[in-house]
Amino acid sequence: MLELRAAPAQRRVLLSCRLDGALLQDSQAGLLLRANAWGAGTAGAWFAVDEVGRICLQHAVALMEDSARLLLNLIEGLLDAVERWEQRLRAPQAGSQPGGMAAWMQKV
Repeated sequence: MLELRAAPAQRRVLLSCRLDGALLQDSQAGLLLRANAWGAGTAGAWFAVDEVGRICLQHAVALMEDSARLLLNLIEGLLDAVERWEQRLRAPQAGSQPGGMAAWMQKV
């Protein structure tokens, strides 16, 4: 589910998308924090945890003249990133393999 929250005073919109059924587990916290550090595979967004412990991927969008096209591109990128992370979090933990994060980083 993608949620949009307007922040008119800040002239921005916050996009937030929960990862399907993903509740934060201790074994995943380090992986998600490392992804936040460099924006790895997040389409420029960051990970957060909602009030009941579900993992969300969020992105802030500054409102400008061309906001509609920008917003659509960011929504598509965010949904693509959520889909990749849902797969990644369902996969067996690769914590013992050096460079395990590299395979999931977004290439540009």
